[in-house]
Amino acid sequence: MYYQDLFTYMSNNLDYDIEFLQRKTYKEVNDLLINNKVDLAIICSGAYIDASVKDNIEILTVPVVDGKPFYQSFIIVNKDSKLEKFTDLKNKKFAFTDPISNTGTLYAKWLVKNMGENVDNYFSKTIYTYAHDISMQLVSKGIVDGASIDGLIFNYIKKHEPERIKNLKIIKKSELFGIPPVVIPNNLDYQLKSKLQKMFLNIHKDSLGKSILNKISIDKFIIGKDINYNNIRIMNSQIN
Repeated sequence: MYYQDLFTYMSNNLDYDIEFLQRKTYKEVNDLLINNKVDLAIICSGAYIDASVKDNIEILTVPVVDGKPFYQSFIIVNKDSKLEKFTDLKNKKFAFTDPISNTGTLYAKWLVKNMGENVDNYFSKTIYTYAHDISMQLVSKGIVDGASIDGLIFNYIKKHEPERIKNLKIIKKSELFGIPPVVIPNNLDYQLKSKLQKMFLNIHKDSLGKSILNKISIDKFIIGKDINYNNIRIMNSQIN
């Protein structure tokens, strides 16, 4: 709902009609970018470093949350379980989000690989939920034993809907990763690119824009640095 407020703000600020497209998988969104079906997207950091789009997109801006353009993956379990560390999840049921999600899949697979274990048989069962909040729900209800999720989403729900995470506990947090960026096709019209970038970089400076950002827990947008995603690239290369 609050992202709709952002799109309305963008439309009014840029004097463009904004059409919002949503897809189930991160790959489908990447395909939209590759095929120039969208002019702009907010994508997962894992989707950003995916080989399929590396020559087709560029960072326009990145959000700053709690004073930094970084985020973490959280490994969560049910608070009533006796699971206290990641290795306790061996031979347990585990939920990933999207196959190319950084916080929802890559990080957990890297942990397994880094222990010298085989990802394919480390857990007794794995599923892909395609949504971090669904992964949290499955852990909360005891349908799976653990999950790897986006710390930004966990913290947002903790702040605004704490009842939804009352049955969860975090047993491991990742290092800092570059935050999910706002990206554009690298052949986007230069004037449109400049207008979009200016709008994002200044949205926090007016009262309406600031109130919209507050609702989605974003401080502001800044110019992003590709180097901030190198640790995800390294992790991904070690898995694959």
